Amino acid sequence: MALLTRTRPQPHPLAYVAQTHVAPFPYRVRDVVLLGRLPQSGWLAPVRSRDFRAADALLDELGILALAERPYTEISGGERQLTLIARALAQGAGLLVMDEPMAGLDYGAQVRLMRLLQTLRNKGIGVLVSTHHPEHAFWASDRIVLLEQGRISVSGAPRAVLDAEAIKRLYRVTVTALTAPDGRAAFLPELA
Repeated sequence: MALLTRTRPQPHPLAYVAQTHVAPFPYRVRDVVLLGRLPQSGWLAPVRSRDFRAADALLDELGILALAERPYTEISGGERQLTLIARALAQGAGLLVMDEPMAGLDYGAQVRLMRLLQTLRNKGIGVLVSTHHPEHAFWASDRIVLLEQGRISVSGAPRAVLDAEAIKRLYRVTVTALTAPDGRAAFLPELA
């Protein structure tokens, strides 16, 4: 449409990060992120220096700038996930929807991503994340929706919704709820 009307392309209001992605070609990591800039620049527009700077800044923020020249098909699953998150962020959308973004990430990458999600939220960017890890939901959310068998069972503020009883009901495991001095919760499963 932009080519026909000569109007400037606009960023999509929503960016999505799937759980898995199979690349059809061995694109370089930076090129995958640059694909996220297409809604802003247009399909046939040349890649501008500011697009490269934006892509590299996102790769750096996610801790994978060193992978920029590597083929996407040759990096680990966690590194691919971070690349897809960078691509989604490159779109500049007002709402970021992520399906289990922590899957495949090592502990450090999970912590960095949680910090990034909090930063995005503080900037007014909506973030909708699905997760099977209660702590992730608790730490980075101001509202939680619990699903049981595909239906909403309860929603609300994390402290009001997510407790040991809710974990037991959802996952059929008994846990002890722990609270850190800063108020964040963690759940320790009973293994015996």
